[in-house]
Amino acid sequence: MPLIEALETLIKPVVENEGAYVHELSLVVERGDKFLRILLEKPGSRIDMNLIVQLTRSLSTLLDASGLLNEHYILDIASAGIDYPIKMELIERYINTIIQVYIDPHQQGKPGIIGKLIDINDSTLTLSVKEKKERINQRFEKKDITRIEVSREQ
Repeated sequence: MPLIEALETLIKPVVENEGAYVHELSLVVERGDKFLRILLEKPGSRIDMNLIVQLTRSLSTLLDASGLLNEHYILDIASAGIDYPIKMELIERYINTIIQVYIDPHQQGKPGIIGKLIDINDSTLTLSVKEKKERINQRFEKKDITRIEVSREQ
């Protein structure tokens, strides 16, 4: 098993036990230092400093005991931020979350369609979208979606 996969297998249960998810895991060398970088996401909520401190302590102990990283490294745990793209294979985590869907690859800089994710199936996502003074359900083909992110508008 490659090192990154082994690290993710070790780390994921601890992170998920805290209600968060690993958005990205990387092992990089910058200016001579090796960093194990873990970016977290928490659908419908924010990653706060208490969670980062708690996970840093528990994961540091776990990683040191595992022996997977035999050389000096710096553990860097942070929030993925609000603008991270939601991966389609992880979209189920965002049910009942207000998201922004982009369906036009030339839409950069323009707002996407904002709504609460209410349903997911094999080929579509359904959002409850505010239109004028009411809410309507709008369905999007997964194949047409170019980007999804958590909406800043809540």
